[in-house]
Amino acid sequence: APLKSSNSLLWIVQRLLLLLADGVGAYCIYQIGKRVYEMENDSIEAEIERDTKICEKMNPKLSVVPEKLRPVRGWIFGLSNQVLDEVVVDETSSADVNGNADGKEQQSNGKHSTNLDQSSSSRQHLKREPILTLEQVPLLVSLLYFSNPVSMIANSTGSLRSIWDALALTALYYATKQSSTISKEGIPIKVKSVSSTATFLAIATYVDVGYAMFLVPILLWRGLLRGYQQKSSLKHQRGQHNDWKAVLSLYLCYLIGLHCLASLLVGGNSNEYKSVMIQTMLPNVAFVDQDQSGSVPGPSMGLHWYFFVQIFDRFRSYFTIFVSGVPAMFVIPLTIRLYRCPSVLAAAFQLLWAVFRPTTTIHTLTLGLLLAMLNPRTIARMRNASLISLF
Repeated sequence: APLKSSNSLLWIVQRLLLLLADGVGAYCIYQIGKRVYEMENDSIEAEIERDTKICEKMNPKLSVVPEKLRPVRGWIFGLSNQVLDEVVVDETSSADVNGNADGKEQQSNGKHSTNLDQSSSSRQHLKREPILTLEQVPLLVSLLYFSNPVSMIANSTGSLRSIWDALALTALYYATKQSSTISKEGIPIKVKSVSSTATFLAIATYVDVGYAMFLVPILLWRGLLRGYQQKSSLKHQRGQHNDWKAVLSLYLCYLIGLHCLASLLVGGNSNEYKSVMIQTMLPNVAFVDQDQSGSVPGPSMGLHWYFFVQIFDRFRSYFTIFVSGVPAMFVIPLTIRLYRCPSVLAAAFQLLWAVFRPTTTIHTLTLGLLLAMLNPRTIARMRNASLISLF
């Protein structure tokens, strides 16, 4: 009886910790989305959108942005979009035309009936009301993160993925903080977030090496390639960071320190700690043997698990290294293309990692989809095939 009560108490404590981790992750993702909105609201693109709406109200023929360059789905978030036309047909005139039952008259008046149909129809502009505003997106994403059924099912089975995701989101939360705030007396106060950003990202990376992909967006937020990013207002520029070198240095120091501490706790020489790392950390990034039986990660949402089940042993070492390096091939091209939008880059890395990692789960994919939802301007410009590919 005492053993059962202790097990049940341990089960309750573990589920409460996982629930708390989901709450922390939901709060962090709300703050991240709110800050991303504020950053984008001060950008030149947002100013152009506001000028476009003002010109449309004054004179619909005048426009700052050509209509062909506007996203078709911009109306969903209240953005300037391409105006679609709706054909409205006059039912009374079309009924009179279709009422001619005489065969000869119907053949001779065929062209006349089509002309009448075209003349009786009129084109009207569709004015759609937005479903969501840009200010409501962070709150919606936060609620979806906390009430996600996939996370609930994973927590009920004892999965600790919610804790690791919360650590990564906490690192993004501190990375997106402004460099200074204004006190009640009107005095600027510097916000210290370098150590917190590096600490939480180092802990998440120590648990799962895949979280190291968030290092590039964090460095972009902290001032990397600042001279090449889009210009913003003076108020926003004062709140930006330029300490990416300090974040990178502390991150590497903390990560190396965690591994040194773990090696001391494991004991023995370096070979023993290397064998422990191969069994605990390497299966998250490579298709390696998980035990002496030679088994590899089984069915998952990834692309290559079935390939490694059927592969011959003499080719396994080559393809293990090759496939494990595939996600790293996307880092530089995506960074070159999306360095102006670190939040989009973080979502892209998470979605790619959800596809290529050996132990892909729906939980990993869900985080990527929620991070993508924090970028409504990008979603509004995506094509149908790109939107379908997310699911």
